[in-house]
Amino acid sequence: MIVFNAGNPGNLSIVESANNICQGTSVTYTASITNGAPSYQWIVNGTNVGTNSNTYTYIPNNVDIVACQLTSTANCAYPVNVTSNLIIMYVNMVNVPSVTINQIDTNICEGSAIACLASYSNAGNNPVKRWIVNGDTIPNSNINPYYHNNSQLGDTIICEITSNDPCSNPNIIYSLPVLLKSKRLIVQL
Repeated sequence: MIVFNAGNPGNLSIVESANNICQGTSVTYTASITNGAPSYQWIVNGTNVGTNSNTYTYIPNNVDIVACQLTSTANCAYPVNVTSNLIIMYVNMVNVPSVTINQIDTNICEGSAIACLASYSNAGNNPVKRWIVNGDTIPNSNINPYYHNNSQLGDTIICEITSNDPCSNPNIIYSLPVLLKSKRLIVQL
């Protein structure tokens, strides 16, 4: 009597530690099998990468396709090779935010309220604004424009932006200081 060993390499699936990530982020992929003592071959965009391990870590590019191939070491395994599910990586570009401020009206008298408007880019859709006047942070100043009351000639205003874009680098930026311009109030006796 002849007995055949029916080997089954089992099912292979892979998961990623993160996706929809920022450029330059390292991701770890982990393979899980349901049967066998296999050898692993990781594949990125059709090219063999990694070593014989159930995990693989690298820094992906946008729309890289990651897979793993299992080669069963079981006797009479059929099929000998099993390929995992495919993972498509989504990688977002790193954004460099910027901010500038402008004094809206320069034709005012000293001691009046002056409006300063912050213009920013690559800082997300709702960044946190913080205004700094003469080196002092203005409490509760997440507003735009900012109205500086009782302005004095030579006051300096800076706007700090904390980006809510997860791919901003740096996350916190500062405008160049604006030196307030106003007319001196002349009192005649």
